[in-house]
Amino acid sequence: MVLVLLFLMGCGQALTAPAWQAIQPSLVPRAQIPAAAALGSMNVNVGRAVGPAIAGVLVSISGPTLVFGLNAVSFIGVVVVLIAWREKKQAAQSLPMERPVAALGTGLRFIRSAPAVRRILLRSVLFIVPASALWALLPVVAHGPLRLESAGYDGLLGALGLGAVLGAFGLSRLRMGSAPTS
Repeated sequence: MVLVLLFLMGCGQALTAPAWQAIQPSLVPRAQIPAAAALGSMNVNVGRAVGPAIAGVLVSISGPTLVFGLNAVSFIGVVVVLIAWREKKQAAQSLPMERPVAALGTGLRFIRSAPAVRRILLRSVLFIVPASALWALLPVVAHGPLRLESAGYDGLLGALGLGAVLGAFGLSRLRMGSAPTS
């Protein structure tokens, strides 16, 4: 059941991540998009660093059902805001909605005709496949060779999240250091 729930959560993330990235230009000025994307990534990684500890305590108290339920409920606020935001945008927009299959075809034609987008997608796949292997195999390594219990696994997840947050701070410093001077 846990694997099915994780699969469904992954499917939901696969649908929400592109939509979230698509609305960012409507939320922040163009010059701030890299900072907004970095802040969003940092938010995810802070959750990875702190979330396992909180989830570990909740699982030890009441089991995994509560943790999955709280995770699902946590998205209600986001959905409400997105629905309200969408209604305001639709009132100002008079374009007809495109059918999903036609939209998919349009997207594929765009990718075929845009070498820069193809390179970005290739880089994403080359990063995501090994990264997914890390996340998928981390519990096996924690339980097997490292002989860790759930608290040790939470520590590994927290270390990955903390490393990503520190990396994001380092990346912003590198960006500031490489910014052109006037």
